[in-house]
Amino acid sequence: MRRAVNELELTVRIRADSYLLIKDGRYQKDKAWGAEVPSAVFISRSPKDVVVEAMRSDRGEKYNCPDYYLPGGSVRGAWRAHLEKVLRSLEGGPTVCDPLIQPKQGAAAGPQDSCSAVLVSGDEPQVPVPYKASCPVCRLFGNTATASRIYISDGRKDKGTAVRIDNVAISRQTGTAISPFSAVGLKGAEFELTVRLRNFELWQVGLLGHLFDDLGKGRVPLGYGKNKGLGRVTAAAERIQVTFFGQDHGAEGELKGLAEVLGEEERKKYDLRDPMPPPTVRYRVSQPSLWRFTHEVADNAGFWNAVKPCFTKELWGKFPKLAERRREDGHGQSH
Repeated sequence: MRRAVNELELTVRIRADSYLLIKDGRYQKDKAWGAEVPSAVFISRSPKDVVVEAMRSDRGEKYNCPDYYLPGGSVRGAWRAHLEKVLRSLEGGPTVCDPLIQPKQGAAAGPQDSCSAVLVSGDEPQVPVPYKASCPVCRLFGNTATASRIYISDGRKDKGTAVRIDNVAISRQTGTAISPFSAVGLKGAEFELTVRLRNFELWQVGLLGHLFDDLGKGRVPLGYGKNKGLGRVTAAAERIQVTFFGQDHGAEGELKGLAEVLGEEERKKYDLRDPMPPPTVRYRVSQPSLWRFTHEVADNAGFWNAVKPCFTKELWGKFPKLAERRREDGHGQSH
C-alpha cells in the first residue's frame, strides 16, 4: 500500500527476571587469554577493542561496557516464533507458513513452505499483491515479497549489571563435565523500546493484545540459555498512541483498521478481513496536525481489553488454509 492510513505506536518496557544473554557476534575468545576471560558477552555498541578490554580488565569496571542494548531483531524473532507456534495450535490445517521450510526443486509448493520461498523467484515477486498471498503471520512481520507492517526498535538499557555466568557441558555417556563455558550476561536488566504497527487491520491489533497477555506473564523468553533458566522476561506497553493519516477516524473514540476505512475495491485487492464494529477507546490527549491525527490512550489495560475481541478463534477459522491460498495464486503447481 502506497499511502499511510493508520498507525499504532507502543512504548514497551522489557524486564528480565533472570540473567539475560544476547550474544555479541563480534566477540571471539582467544584461548591464550586464559580461563578468566568469558567465552561470550552481551551485545554492545562499543567498538570491538573496547569490548575485549572490558572483558580482560582487572579493574573495577570489568565486564561493564557502556553501550549494552537489546537488539530489536532478537525481540522480533522471539515474538514471531511464539505467534507461529500458538496460532498453529488453533489450526485444522496449516494456515501459518514455516519460514525454515523450503520447497523442493521441481516440486509443488507444500502447505507449510515458507511464504518467502514460494512468493519470490530470484529477486522478483511471483504475485501482483504479495500481502494478499502471504500467511497471516507474514502479513504482520513481512517476508521477502512484502514489507513488514511492524517495526521494533532496539531497546535502550535503563537498568542492569554485567555479571559472569559459569556453565559446564555434561557428557550424556559418563555424566561428567567435559567443557566449561562462561559468559557475561545482565542481571536485573530493563530495556525500553518502541513498537510501531503501520496500516493495521483490527485483527492484527487484537492479536497483539493476546500476545501482550503472554508477554506480561513471562511466557516468551529471550536470548541464550532459555532451557537453562536464562532469558525469562516480561514486557508491557507503558504508552499507547493511535494515529490516523489524512482524516481523523478516531475523533469519536473509535479504533478503525484498514477494512473499516478503505472502500470495497481496496479491501478485495488486499484480501482484508470483513469490516467489524470498531472498538471504543478512551483517549487522553489528541494532537492534530496537517496530515496526522494522534491520540494517546488513557487506559492501557482497557485498550487491550477492547481490542482482543477483534481476534477470535472464529475469525481465525475464516482465514484460508495455505494449500487453498496457494492453489488460488497458482503456486500449487510445480515450483
